[in-house]
Order: sequence, then C-alpha cells, then structure tokens
Amino acid sequence: MIKNIIYFIFGIIFLNILRLSFVSDELFKLLVVLVLFLIFNSSLSYIECKKKTQFTDCFLCILIISFIYFIVSVITGNLFFSDIKLLFFIMGISIFILPSLKIIKDCLGEKKSRLIDICLYISLFISIMVAIILHSVLNLNINIVGIIILLSMYVVFIPVILLNRKLVNFNKIKFDNIKKIIFNNIRPSILKLSNVIYYYLSLLFLYFCLINVYMYYDKSVTKNLVDVYLYYFFIVSFISYVYLSKKNDRKTNIVCIDIIDNMLPKLLVLSFLASPILLILFGSSFSSFIFSLLIFESLFIVLYNIIYKRLLDNNSRFNIVIILGIVIKCIIIIPLINWLYKIGLGMIYGDIISTFISLFVVIIIGIFNLNKIEKIKFDISRLFKIL
Repeated sequence: MIKNIIYFIFGIIFLNILRLSFVSDELFKLLVVLVLFLIFNSSLSYIECKKKTQFTDCFLCILIISFIYFIVSVITGNLFFSDIKLLFFIMGISIFILPSLKIIKDCLGEKKSRLIDICLYISLFISIMVAIILHSVLNLNINIVGIIILLSMYVVFIPVILLNRKLVNFNKIKFDNIKKIIFNNIRPSILKLSNVIYYYLSLLFLYFCLINVYMYYDKSVTKNLVDVYLYYFFIVSFISYVYLSKKNDRKTNIVCIDIIDNMLPKLLVLSFLASPILLILFGSSFSSFIFSLLIFESLFIVLYNIIYKRLLDNNSRFNIVIILGIVIKCIIIIPLINWLYKIGLGMIYGDIISTFISLFVVIIIGIFNLNKIEKIKFDISRLFKIL
C-alpha cells in the first residue's frame, strides 16, 4: 500500500512538471506518440523466452512484429500528424527495444534483470529531465524533445545486447519456431491492443472532431484533452491498478460482486470530493464533474479487465467479444458527441458515455460466455443490497 502511495505521489509530481514545462498542444502531441509506443509494447508483452536456445527466434519475432508497427507509425505520422512525423518515425524504430530487453532478462538471473531495470529507469529519468530543461531554456521543438526521450533507451539496450551477444545465434534459426511464436502471440496481442486502445481512440476522435468538424481553436482543445486524459485519467488508472494487482482465483461472479461491493462506496466518496481533490492537485476544479464520471468508469475498467483476463486464461473462443467493445465505441462515439453538443453539453461527455456503454456491453456478454465455462451463478439479491 505504501509503495502504491509513493508511486502515486511521484506520478502527480511528474505530471505537474510536464504540465508546467510544455504548452498544451506540444504536450498533447508528445502524449499521442508516447501512448502509442506503450500500446505497441504492451501487445508484445506475451513473447517469452523460456530457454536461452529460443532467444534468437524470439528476438526475430519481435523484430518482425515491430516492423509492422513501424509501418503503422510512419503512416499515422504522415497522414494525421505531419508536423511530428519525424517523432513517429523515431518511435517506430524504437518499438523493439523494451520487448527485446524483456526476453534478455528472461535469460538472465534476477540480480542482472534488476540491474537492467534500474539502468533503464535512470536513463529515461535523466533524458526526460534533460529534454524538459533544454526545452525550457532553448525552446526546443517537440520533435527533438521526444527523440531525446526515445533514443535514451538505446543507451541501455546497446551495451546490454553487446554484453549478451552470445545469446544471438543466427546459425540455429528455426523458422517453424518463429512462425509458432508469432501465431501464438497474435490472439493475445490483438486482445491486448483492444484492451488498451480505448483512450487512445478517445484522444484521436475528439481531437479531429473538435478541430475539423466544430472548428475549435487548437490550443483550447488540446488543453482540455490533456487535462482530462493525462491528469484525471492517471488517477483513475491508479485506482484500477490497485484493484487489478490483487490476484484472485475464485469464480468470476464472486470476484465481480466483491469488487463492486469494495469499490463502489470508495468511488462515491471520491466523486463527492472530486472538486477539492482537483483544486489541491491541479489548482482548478473546473471539470470536476468529468472527473467524477471517470472515477466511476474505473469500476467498469476493473470489471472489464477481469472478464478479459478470464476469457484469455480459459482460451475461450468467445474472447473475441473483447474486440466488440472497440467496434461499438467507434460506431456510437460520433453520434453521441453530436447529440450532446446539440443539447448544450460538452462533447467530451459523448466520448465518456460511449466508453461506458462499450465496456458495459463487453462485461455483460463476457459474463454470459464465461457462464458456459465456469457454470457461474450471480447473486442478484446481493448486488441490489450493495446498490
């Protein structure tokens, strides 16, 4: 618990440093690139190197998948963010680094793995602080700031790969193994992408809709999006992380009801305190109602992730329902934004409500499908008592 509080405090301090160091449109563009980078990396997290003899095969798999992501990054940068397309390019050639370090650590002992992690954290921290200072003093372009941060990972990767070059043995490449690793990674990777891409879609949909359709001023849009999806959602993500980090092997129905019972009273208190919390942390409580909605959304995120994990662990053919949530969100987000705009509400509410609906549909369908595997029964009376 103490460790989580320390992480939270450091996270808030770091976010405020970013907020004070960059103007909103610069920070938004940096956020778009770095979040996409983390999304791509998370989809490669399932590749594991169980034996040293498998290292080359795993490494080549990472390079192949990273090359596909590189193409997606370059196309995205050129089509939608031409002023930072160089940053997308650098991000594309850096995607393979973290997954490669992970499989190197799989082959090394715990002490060496911990040393690599410490070196990586120090390198990233120094590069971020240097980039912020140089930006503040020399007014560096946001492309240069992002490039400094991304390339800093090579400072750790190159020495680590050179010191462990014996792991790479191209003479023993087995293409059948590479094919097997890639195909075993496709399904969990697609599901992982669908699990983490909700808020990336929110950023893009709202940004392009507000600027191109409703002709809003660029900096006013990015300020709103950065405040909500960088700062407020950091708090919501932290709440979700605390609950998802607890391992639970009981049946899905028991876990879900217990989560609702445990989280709901705390979320109610947090929602009532939303205004003073934002005033203390960020000096403004202007969008406290948005924050309150996002706080309750964290309950849906936790339930969604429990269903996602259970479907994946059970190797269920029904885990395709996870992707359904993204499809629903993409279909209903624009009509909801338009409708709420016409009745005088902020369009960001349309995005939040579309996420609520898409998560709720996936949770319900996922529970019915898990019922076919676990033979679960829901105690509806307890749920009503909680409410």
